[in-house]
Amino acid sequence: GIGEGCYIDGNLSNACFNGPSGVAILQLGSDTLVLVSEVGNHVVRYINVISLQVGTLAGSGYVGFADGEARAAMFNHPIALATSPDNSIVLIADGFNHRVRSFNVSNMSISTLAGDGGAGFQDGIGTDAKFNFPSALSFFGDGTKVAVTDMYNNKIRIITLDSKLVTTLPIVSSSGYSPDFVYPAGISIRAGNALLLVSPLHN
Repeated sequence: GIGEGCYIDGNLSNACFNGPSGVAILQLGSDTLVLVSEVGNHVVRYINVISLQVGTLAGSGYVGFADGEARAAMFNHPIALATSPDNSIVLIADGFNHRVRSFNVSNMSISTLAGDGGAGFQDGIGTDAKFNFPSALSFFGDGTKVAVTDMYNNKIRIITLDSKLVTTLPIVSSSGYSPDFVYPAGISIRAGNALLLVSPLHN
């Protein structure tokens, strides 16, 4: 990048970004791509670590909502990314669309995994569920579920991929204490399904 907020693909030294916020790795054939979600340009970009070329993986560059062919899709503040263990999909936390979107690697398309687009709180299947600014994602080790930080609901949500069922994770510490989360902003699933969480207001 060149250190200025703009939207230019091409050689890494000349490319520029606007609000890069989330990073994931995608192995695409022999290419290793660093994926970057961009809240300012409302797109998902990639950096090819071999050729050092920057391109756009998904998003038209216009704010809005549209599924379909990846480059024609529209996002509103895509803030975080997670690649499935088998590299078949990339999930996108589409913050102000209050949805979790899915990039299908095989056909280069975007679909909605969960969320109806309105801010709220509701468990359910797929677009019957509601989020209030999904802000981070992490796959469980077997790739069948993903954990989502639901920032303004102060909750951790779980999506089962095959059924698209969205549930809310009841978290109890080893001492029996049920912690509260204030604006959970980051999550990582570790060995044994242990959750690491970032809750900025808890320092």
